Amino acid sequence: MRPHANHVLLLIVYVFGTLFLFVQFLKSPIFRRHNFEEKDDNFWNPQFSMTPSDDSEDSNNSSEPIIPEKCQCKSTVTGKIYNFCYKLPENPKILGKRFSCDFVEEWEKIESSSKFLNLEKQKITDSVFVTAFSNQFVRNGMRLISSIRKLGYRQKIILYNLGIAEDNLRMLKESYRWKPIVIAQVLRDYGSLWYLDSSVIFEKSNVSHVYDLVNCYGKVRKRNHVENTAKIIPRLKSDSEFENALLQVSHQKTSKFRNVRIMAIWVSKYAKFCGDYEQIRKRNSNPKNLQYSFFRPPMLTSYSRDIRENREPHENGWDQKIWEKNLQECRKSQYLLHGYSGHGILSVTHPEVYKYFPTNPGELKKEKAKMYDAGFVFAVNTRQTMMNIVKWYFLCALEEDCMAPKSAVLGCQFVDDDRFRTYAGCHRYDQSIINLVLANQFWYDRRYYVSQIVDFFHIDRAGTPGDFQDKMKCI
Repeated sequence: MRPHANHVLLLIVYVFGTLFLFVQFLKSPIFRRHNFEEKDDNFWNPQFSMTPSDDSEDSNNSSEPIIPEKCQCKSTVTGKIYNFCYKLPENPKILGKRFSCDFVEEWEKIESSSKFLNLEKQKITDSVFVTAFSNQFVRNGMRLISSIRKLGYRQKIILYNLGIAEDNLRMLKESYRWKPIVIAQVLRDYGSLWYLDSSVIFEKSNVSHVYDLVNCYGKVRKRNHVENTAKIIPRLKSDSEFENALLQVSHQKTSKFRNVRIMAIWVSKYAKFCGDYEQIRKRNSNPKNLQYSFFRPPMLTSYSRDIRENREPHENGWDQKIWEKNLQECRKSQYLLHGYSGHGILSVTHPEVYKYFPTNPGELKKEKAKMYDAGFVFAVNTRQTMMNIVKWYFLCALEEDCMAPKSAVLGCQFVDDDRFRTYAGCHRYDQSIINLVLANQFWYDRRYYVSQIVDFFHIDRAGTPGDFQDKMKCI
C-alpha cells in the first residue's frame, strides 16, 4: 500500500526537524564545555588544582557557598551565619570538626572590619613590624627592635606585652596560642606585616625581593593581556568562526570567562593547534583558572614536584635562579614563612589536630612538606590569606584542644632519625597548625608557602650582649 502524500511530507518534516535540533545541540556551549571538560579524569582531580582562590575581580561577586547545617555558627550581634568547619582544599567534601560557636563574635570582629588588599591592583612596599615578648625575653626583644632601626626602617613597630599576669593570657602563653590572635588583629588593621619573634635579627635594609613574590600577582594579568593578543588572536583570525567566537565573548567584563570560552572552542575544534595547551589542560583542575594556563608554566604533578624537591638545593642566601622561576610561576602564598625547622610537618603534629584539620597523610609525609618556623612571617591581608589561612589559625588558637591537645609535649623522639614519615610523639603548637594549614592549601609543597630567601635575617635564641638603648627611641 502506497503511503499517503501527507504522511510522507510529515515524515520529511520530522526527520529534518530532528536533524536541525541535533545540530543546534552540538553547537551549544553546554555541549562543547561538557566535551571539553570530560576528556580527562585528571582534569578534575582537586589535588592538581592550578592555583588557590585569589583576589580576582570576581571574588567579591561570587555567590556565597552553602554552609552545612552542622558547621553553622550564628552571630548574636549581626545574625550572620559563619562556616566554622575547615574543609580540605583538595576534597571540599571532607570537613573537620566544627570550632566552638562561642568564638563567632571574635572572628566577626576580624572579618567584618578587614579591608582585603587586591594584589592585582595594589603593591606592597612597606609593612609594619610586629613582635611580642615577656619580661624573660625583653633583652632579645630590644635587640630585634635595634636591628630594625639600625638598618633604617621607618615603619611602625608594634610591640605586644605578654608579661601581663592575667590567667587567660598566661594560659595562651603556655600553649603558644597568642600569636595567631596578634597576627589576625594586626593584619586586619594594617594590611601587611612582618611578624618576628624576639630571636629574629634583621640584617638587610632592602627586602623588595621578598615583596616581589606577592607583587607578581599584579603583573600576571597584564602579561596575559599582551601575550593573549600576540599568541591567540592571529590564530583566531585564521578562521572566521574563531573571529566570531572572540566577538561574542569580548564584551564580557573579565578575562576569566572569556578565556575559558575561547579555550573550550579552541580545544574542541582545533586540537591540532593545541599541543601545548592540551598538556596544560590535563594538569589543571579548575576551568576558571584557564586564563593563567596560557602564560604561567603549567603546574607540575605531585610526582614531578617530588623530584624537584630532591634535586633543588635547600635555600641558602638568595638563589636568584629559583627566585626568577618563582616570579614567573607566581603561585606563592601571601602568608610566607622563612626559616626551616629541620623536619617535616607530620612528624611533629599531634594526631588530635587532624580532627579539626583533615589532611592527606600520603602527601604530608613527603620531604617537600617541610615545617618552617612560625615565629618569622611576612603576610598580606588578601581574601585568600584571611579566609583560607588566618581564619583557621585564629579559631584553632581559641579552641584549646585544637592547638594544644592535652597530651601534647615539645620533646620529640625521631625513630632512626626519620624526620618526615613517622610521628615523633611531639607537637609544635602554633607552628604545627600554621604549617599544616599552609601545606593543605598549597599542594603539600613548601615551595609555595615559604619565601626560599634567607639572606636578610638570622636567628639567635641565646641572646647577644650589647647596648641597644640608642636605637630604641621613636622616630
